[in-house]
Amino acid sequence: AANDQQHKPPLGLFRRCVLEKHGAESKALNRKRRGIMPCTDIARVFALDAGTEVINTRDRLRNAEAAHVISNEAAEDLIDSYEFLSIVRLQHQVKNIKEGKEADNYVNPNELSSLERRHLKDAFELISTYQEVLSKKYNQGQM
Repeated sequence: AANDQQHKPPLGLFRRCVLEKHGAESKALNRKRRGIMPCTDIARVFALDAGTEVINTRDRLRNAEAAHVISNEAAEDLIDSYEFLSIVRLQHQVKNIKEGKEADNYVNPNELSSLERRHLKDAFELISTYQEVLSKKYNQGQM
């Protein structure tokens, strides 16, 4: 749970995406570090609570749901968020390769459609909500 708190989704005031501040990718989002990794960490914690040993994120969430650690709605929301972020990341990497660039995890939100930006914000908001749930449920930092 503590590990999950290290990678917060990039949402600022009024649900605006907070872009990376340093390096060559200073006007982009790192979807892996800010979305996929936190979602994977959330699934890991819930899977540990459920006592499952599966290693696939989707399976971890399904097993946590079956063990009544999380609700069906939570499992569905987290799986949808994880899959959406993964698909957008993969599409971006394919585009990088087709353009002769090295595949990366950074995307400029202006390169996304308005629908994709809304879904991205929704996914980040949901992940942030479940990070708070983890922090409260497992008393992160209270030991």
